[in-house]
Amino acid sequence: MDDRLIDYALDQLAPAERALVEGRIAADPAAARKLALLLSRLAPLRVERDSLEVPAGLALAAIGTVAEHLANHPNGEAAPLATPRTWINDRPVFSSRPRADIIVAACLAFVFVGLLLPGVQKYRSRAQTAACQENLHELHTALAGYSDTHGGHFPQAGTPGVPTAGSFVAELTRSGQYPADGKAFCPSEEAPGTAVGYAYSLGYQGRFGELVGPRLPDPEANTDSVPICADLSGAATHSGWNVLTAGGSVRFTKSPKLGDDDIFANDAGLPRAGLHRNDVSLGRPSDRP
Repeated sequence: MDDRLIDYALDQLAPAERALVEGRIAADPAAARKLALLLSRLAPLRVERDSLEVPAGLALAAIGTVAEHLANHPNGEAAPLATPRTWINDRPVFSSRPRADIIVAACLAFVFVGLLLPGVQKYRSRAQTAACQENLHELHTALAGYSDTHGGHFPQAGTPGVPTAGSFVAELTRSGQYPADGKAFCPSEEAPGTAVGYAYSLGYQGRFGELVGPRLPDPEANTDSVPICADLSGAATHSGWNVLTAGGSVRFTKSPKLGDDDIFANDAGLPRAGLHRNDVSLGRPSDRP
């Protein structure tokens, strides 16, 4: 969450992400205090930024200086300390190095920066996705251990011990299958005020209206194709969702649908238990069947 607060303070978030962070700040006094402290530390920089008059041609001159150094030092020698220049009525003077070499080096510098920044962001996203998938695998290990001691049943949302979807983690912890300090949330979607950041199966309505929860193995379904846990429905922080199946496989999908079935709502479009066996419905931590 701290990195999201920094991005928020620097106004670097998309509108949807900004709204999400604002909601979390409103719900978490500790996050609000952190943001206030962060803004107070950034205030002097904002004043300097607003009052600073950037000399004309400074960016081009800086790029030109870097380009000249790259052209003159192809083997990567460190640049010597330069004497500060006065930028009033002054223009940078380049050496007699062939102008074509400097232009080529400048282009390379532009390309390098253009490739580096998106690459860092992509690497960060991939690392978060991998960590998220690892968290889901650890949750399934706990779920499988729980089913071994509970007649093949996973924790069932809507029962006294698991009243909401997010309570399944507490039930796993009580049964000794999951550590109390386990990370039951995606690294990019840590929610303040709660230890759970994944959607979990709300089960489905049986033939006589009874609530039926997930189990392992399920004699009437292919457990490797039945979602039981996933990134939160509104997250899509990896441009998609990591989905854990009852059989233990984790797959990444760019669509919240399994065929024509929205995995985050039942056939009536509600975040409630499915209306039949094939109606998958994963609820957010506070959802009830």
